Amino acid sequence: MGSADLSEFAKLKSLNSYNNKFENLDFLNSLPNKEKLEKINFYGNNLKEIDFAVLLNDFPNLQALNIENNPVKAKNIEKITSEQVSSLVEKIKEKKFKVNSYRGTILIDLLFHIRDLIKHGDNSQAQNSYFLQTLLHQENSRSDNQAGSPTSAT
Repeated sequence: MGSADLSEFAKLKSLNSYNNKFENLDFLNSLPNKEKLEKINFYGNNLKEIDFAVLLNDFPNLQALNIENNPVKAKNIEKITSEQVSSLVEKIKEKKFKVNSYRGTILIDLLFHIRDLIKHGDNSQAQNSYFLQTLLHQENSRSDNQAGSPTSAT
């Protein structure tokens, strides 16, 4: 399951915990100076869901995030503001936030959220929607190619 107490890490700027068994990031709440955290790497854990609204609010200086190779889904996506969506999409585009999940739906969840924002009159998200659709298409093509490619044993 994985958990940790970070209450004594007042100067923590980077957290690297790849290939463990963390199921959530709730323990990050024990970090005393959240504004200092700039990088999180949880590649290859067992993260089930992530609340980007909380993450982006609580860690305003977060510049790099890697949650790839987790069965992660977006939680409370409707709470992400337009500004947070723009920031999140830009960081994904710049490959500062790596969110591809082998079972999750983060990119699709973001697309639906952007669609809802546009429906409610926030047309500033149209470019983000286009970028995420392109990214999803690329990921689906990559998955299809990997599934159909022959494997070799060594």
